[in-house]
Amino acid sequence: MVDLIDLLNQAFEKELSAAMIYMWQYLSLESSEIKDSFKENATDKLKQAIEIGEHLFNLGEFPTNTPENIGRSLKEMIDLNLKGENDLIKIYQEIIQLASKENDSVTQRLFEKILTDEKERKRILMCARGRAATKLM
Repeated sequence: MVDLIDLLNQAFEKELSAAMIYMWQYLSLESSEIKDSFKENATDKLKQAIEIGEHLFNLGEFPTNTPENIGRSLKEMIDLNLKGENDLIKIYQEIIQLASKENDSVTQRLFEKILTDEKERKRILMCARGRAATKLM
């Protein structure tokens, strides 16, 4: 059974990996109407990874890290980002439920805030994917 620390480590890994992915995507695109949003997302993801890392440290744990693929085309980048956001949303929902069950209101509030950000980022990526698909036609 997965415990809260395991989920927090998964969340940390995904956020840090997503920050790197968004950063490299931003740097690899010559121009795109969403290039700047990749830079903004990289910053947001890094801030969230830092928050989670600090929380793990405060709980007496040390975060872990594993990098992922960044994609080659804009469509592939957006699809990878959407998959990452969906994975994170599931993890965060599980963290919120488990934190509530364990009466850990600090963790619960932190991830309710982050979950709201993730859902907004997913919405923006869905719109960007639609615009990118239209341009490919």
